[in-house]
Amino acid sequence: MPHVFSNTRPIQTGDVIIHSRQVALNGYRGESERTCFLGSPSQQQVEMFHIMLEAQLAGLEALRPGVPMKEVDKASRTVFQRAGLGKYFIHRTGHGLGISVHEPPFLRFDEDMLVKEGMVFTVEPAIFIPGLGGFRHSDTAIVTAHGNRITTEHPNDLASMTF
Repeated sequence: MPHVFSNTRPIQTGDVIIHSRQVALNGYRGESERTCFLGSPSQQQVEMFHIMLEAQLAGLEALRPGVPMKEVDKASRTVFQRAGLGKYFIHRTGHGLGISVHEPPFLRFDEDMLVKEGMVFTVEPAIFIPGLGGFRHSDTAIVTAHGNRITTEHPNDLASMTF
């Protein structure tokens, strides 16, 4: 599920955890999420992790001024579809970020609006596979004249996300 709420079940070895942090500074929001593993992930989980990371990097690469927002989504979506995982991509690639945690515009398949310099987005394409886990990294990116600048600096590699 893309968004779940905390519960009282103890975390167990083998769990896949999407850890989310939202912070505010001077009334503006930032977001960072990472997929973490408690214990060694299975080979299939490792594969899904790397595909998710490839999809996020594709979305970040596509996020630049003048690009239709649906093309940013398409860049990430294509990675999942090519891997045969399109049916597990049940979320958008990202959303606007500012004074609220989730706000328009959205990086999704039906958004024709063009990306403009100065816009702020999370880029967070994800897959959620029943019985295996959810896989999502989210970074906050400010659109610059020639691309974007990520403002959330945290490791995103598998070794750093395994505990």
